[in-house]
Amino acid sequence: MKSSKALRAIVLCMLCALCVLLSACVISSGSHPADKGEAAASSADPAGDASLLEIGNGAVEQYFDVSNATEMTIVGLAVKDAQAEDYPESQQLSGFSWEPGKVARVHFDPQSAQQASPDDNPQASEREYDVAFRQLFSILLTFSDGSTGELHSVNLDALQDATLEYADEVYYLSYTDDAGIRATTLDAEKAILAQAQEANEAQEAAAEEPAPETSQAPVESNEYSYDNSSPPASSPPPAVSQDSDACVTDPIFR
Repeated sequence: MKSSKALRAIVLCMLCALCVLLSACVISSGSHPADKGEAAASSADPAGDASLLEIGNGAVEQYFDVSNATEMTIVGLAVKDAQAEDYPESQQLSGFSWEPGKVARVHFDPQSAQQASPDDNPQASEREYDVAFRQLFSILLTFSDGSTGELHSVNLDALQDATLEYADEVYYLSYTDDAGIRATTLDAEKAILAQAQEANEAQEAAAEEPAPETSQAPVESNEYSYDNSSPPASSPPPAVSQDSDACVTDPIFR
């Protein structure tokens, strides 16, 4: 009996020790900062999301992820260097349906986003950079209803947790910058829209102004005539009829 009681006591002690050890392991693993970081990274990375929409050539390593937070379905997208005049054909992407609420991974080629030849655009060799000397790009969006929207001078390398949004008649990006601060391009897009509207209004006002009236003085010709032909003969003066009575009364004939 004594031995069985002792055995039970030993087993209970071992069970208690095992419970304490397991609880300590659970507390340690739950508060580990590395595990928290891995969990946050896995939840923030859309690469593992089956709903991720791939746009462009997947073999191109350069890409950016954006969530469509607008109410519009995007069916076309083009990327160009911010200094280029036109969007290169190779960077005009279509054949997809980017629905609202969906995250897209857009593959693009920074070199092809420039003009094909400097002869087509004298500024093609002059890329636009931000303050950190990173190349800037513009993005043209085509929606399912045929309308378009454009994002100007965007640093695609700095986009983290980016979302495409619409407000105040402009499309813009909301993202987390390199310092971990949430930022948007809303103010920049509104300023560009205001400049375009002012330019259009100035052109319309100039077109509506009447042309100033100018009085033209008669133009005198200084050309010398080389015509040597004689001037036309003038018609003879009309014959004067003399009254016979007038001749008699004239003192010479008296």
